[in-house]
Amino acid sequence: MLKAVLPLFYAPPLPFFVAVYGMEEWHLDAKEHFVKASYRNRTSIAGPNGALSLSIPLAGGKDKRFTSDSRPIQNEIAWQKHHWQSLCAAYRSSPYFEYYEDDYAPLYTEAYHTTWDFNIAMLKQILRHLKWEVNLKHTSSYVADYGEDVLDLRNRFMPNQWAQEVLRTERMEAHPYEQVFQNKTGFLHNLSVLDLLFNEGPQASEVIRRLAEEL
Repeated sequence: MLKAVLPLFYAPPLPFFVAVYGMEEWHLDAKEHFVKASYRNRTSIAGPNGALSLSIPLAGGKDKRFTSDSRPIQNEIAWQKHHWQSLCAAYRSSPYFEYYEDDYAPLYTEAYHTTWDFNIAMLKQILRHLKWEVNLKHTSSYVADYGEDVLDLRNRFMPNQWAQEVLRTERMEAHPYEQVFQNKTGFLHNLSVLDLLFNEGPQASEVIRRLAEEL
């Protein structure tokens, strides 16, 4: 069985899914130290003027350290309402947004107390729409090195380090699928996989497969 140890991101970017394509067992690292300014609490979507970053506000103070499964959300800020409005504004005219809308809307009304709880709910919905059968496991302790038999992607994806990232959609097809604002902005790389789903619908998994085979 092909295994990977992974960080739990907020609606992960497309290259994340390309990297883990074919992995049957995902070990989500619950006990790593929560990394700020990472995809653990932010994602990127398309906007009419370029990529738009959506960030989940964090609670708990600047000095206290948290594991990934314990980082609290600052729900006093109406971030869910803002994020959902942004998604609706960006993708209302995309081919498949209305097809998936009723499945994602509840994620932005239900109360979540940690980024982990929200992100796992989002990930499960994405996997269902991709029709991927993945054995999801949560780690119970931190392990620094899983050995060569496990694909370790915990430190591979950072929003501001794409120039150093090996798995970039720029290295694949120039325009792997059509985006809603592409005529105005050009193709925007490294957006959330939600962008792919809302534009390609049931063909999203086929796009990921094709990109994975090009690596």
